[in-house]
Amino acid sequence: MRLMVPITQALLIVLALGTSHLAAAQTGPVAGVPCDELIAEGDNLRRRGELQRSIQTLHEAYAVAQAGAEKGRAAAALAAAYLQQRRLEEAKPLLQEALASAAPATVRATAANDLGNLLAMQAQPAAAEAAFAQALSLAS
Repeated sequence: MRLMVPITQALLIVLALGTSHLAAAQTGPVAGVPCDELIAEGDNLRRRGELQRSIQTLHEAYAVAQAGAEKGRAAAALAAAYLQQRRLEEAKPLLQEALASAAPATVRATAANDLGNLLAMQAQPAAAEAAFAQALSLAS
């Protein structure tokens, strides 16, 4: 029961933040394709339930992303698609990368929330609670 309060709070964060931050404007094109456009396209495909196409597009975004904030946003977006497919082992390192990146706090807060959900699915309540607390801290 104690885990429900952070889960509820984290869900409110996600609802408040949405996922539009994943497509925030970034540096110019890399290899002819702007990373932010690939992230936006992949995120839209994910929301429409086209998960395979989403993952392919987000892999492209991750491959062309510059180190730092851009790589963090691409990692968070790709992890969200993996989570939707319950591919937890592939999502986890990407979420950890996004958290450690120079991405904006909103991206890192969503990544922390997603990591909390992943850890809850893996029956790791203490770790999940810590991730949710981090999400709340980043969103404040």
